[in-house]
Amino acid sequence: MTLAIHHVALAARDAAAVMAAQTGGAGFRDVGAHGGARWLAAPNAYLAVVPAGGGAGAETRRVCEPGITH
Repeated sequence: MTLAIHHVALAARDAAAVMAAQTGGAGFRDVGAHGGARWLAAPNAYLAVVPAGGGAGAETRRVCEPGITH
């Protein structure tokens, strides 16, 4: 049984723009960098922002694949 989602990774071409949008209007807070990603925290999960095309643990996946990618 799944208890919770720990984090979602977002591959972004412009990580600075994503960070600004998420920490501004979406209410995430920047908790630092680790493993090639910038980490943002919300009350119920983390968002890892990784550079498009790479980063630690990054995997190229199409948006239409099953799961959280869509």
